[in-house]
Amino acid sequence: MHTLILNAAPSGERCRAALPRLHLPHLQQLLGLLSPTAVVRGAATDLTPVHEHVLAASVGIDSPDGLIPWAAHDAAQLGLPRPGGNPEAPNAPHAHQAEPQTPGAWAWITPCHWTVHTDHVHMDDPHTLALTARDAEVLFRCSPTLPRTASRCMPATWA
Repeated sequence: MHTLILNAAPSGERCRAALPRLHLPHLQQLLGLLSPTAVVRGAATDLTPVHEHVLAASVGIDSPDGLIPWAAHDAAQLGLPRPGGNPEAPNAPHAHQAEPQTPGAWAWITPCHWTVHTDHVHMDDPHTLALTARDAEVLFRCSPTLPRTASRCMPATWA
């Protein structure tokens, strides 16, 4: 079993200064039971958080910063055919790494509702929309910014 502790060692000066003063007995106990592996660091300017790079590597995805093909990976796991391309071509995450802009690329799009107030903006939980598959399909087809062909249109996620 592998355990990944997100943001365990923040790089900010004030964060590092606060670490010795933290009282975290349960974390200390857990760390005493685990065997450390290589430390993976990222930069504050990275588009992809370090834990996503580690997770991607654990499933065999090696992609540049900001370009991890999670939707393609999920589609492959679901056994979905590759969209817009050769139906015989494998739909595997590595198939989208070299050419992320090619036809047949995947994306997850989640419909949501935003409420704009004078002092803040709030995004509702997408599941509270309670969209049916038909509702999702109609909304997807009405959008002028989305491609006209989608492989899947599910109530809370469009692929």
